[in-house]
Amino acid sequence: MNEELQVKRYEPHEFADLLAFSSQLPFETTLIHERFVNYYYTTSNFCYLYTLRNQKKDIIGSVGIEKMQFQYRDKPIILANGSNLNVITKGGGHGKILFTKWLEEGDFGIVFGGSPDTHNILQKQEWDYFDGANLMYYNKPVKIYVTDPVWKRAIVNILRLIPGPSLNSSINKISHTFPEFNKLRTIECDYSDIELPNKSPFDFHFNPSKEYLKWRYNTHLDFVNYRLFRIEDFNGMQVGYVIINLKPGIAMVAHVDGTDPKKLALGTIKCLECLRDIIENSIVFLASSHIKMQKIFFRFGFKLSRLDRKLAIGAIKKPTNIDQNTSNWIINFDWGDNGLRLPFLV
Repeated sequence: MNEELQVKRYEPHEFADLLAFSSQLPFETTLIHERFVNYYYTTSNFCYLYTLRNQKKDIIGSVGIEKMQFQYRDKPIILANGSNLNVITKGGGHGKILFTKWLEEGDFGIVFGGSPDTHNILQKQEWDYFDGANLMYYNKPVKIYVTDPVWKRAIVNILRLIPGPSLNSSINKISHTFPEFNKLRTIECDYSDIELPNKSPFDFHFNPSKEYLKWRYNTHLDFVNYRLFRIEDFNGMQVGYVIINLKPGIAMVAHVDGTDPKKLALGTIKCLECLRDIIENSIVFLASSHIKMQKIFFRFGFKLSRLDRKLAIGAIKKPTNIDQNTSNWIINFDWGDNGLRLPFLV
């Protein structure tokens, strides 16, 4: 049966076929959004969408693959991030073909998030799982869960009536606790205005080229709103950069990197200060496993998410030899397509 199937790289003129395929899936995917698909999967050498076609040339499966340059200590690693791994018919070996194609594109695959079905597959393939990749929220409304007892629901309803801390009060708290916060400056800028770190203080970090950053976190797209900031110390020297992904009611710290973890965390908050008029009533969230950075985020008012977001790296029964301790890693939420989800801005 495999000889009758064809794995083919998607091209923009095939969107009608892709839409017909997407309509047969039992859930909504980003493959229905033409601007996103044609930008993310066809405008760079970093990311492609592969389709699986049958003998009739109909699309019956898909997988997106983004090749990401990481560094573990002094060792560069290419991790392949998978997205939109979908098949119409399960059990026919179609998913295995696309899964194998995904893992051919890097030293290992990476999944940050993912469905229970995805993780069932990864665990069978003996991928490594890394704890500590915490999601942290600021200004998130208290939720009531169906599993909560009646007494807890009553307390939550009361708490909802009490206003949370304002962004200004949270910034003032950081300003008084960490005097060096006041010596930092953030400037909204273009990618030509930032420098990439020559040496990283982190044991494991995403190490993209400037060409990648310009493509993946493009600040001129209409369907997603990325804002780039340069962080400087009091001497005007860059200590890091921060990229924020803005949606109505939501501000996501998409990607950050720098030469000093403490200044990077404080600089991230400094960027929120720059955007305070826009995000005053927004939910702000980020991902972090770095102990020293987390302490600063907690002091600002961030809280850990109740829901765990799994981080897995691996291949088909191939050890990664990466240490499980993530306390000196720099982890960002908007890796792969995590920040590129429905609904888009247009």
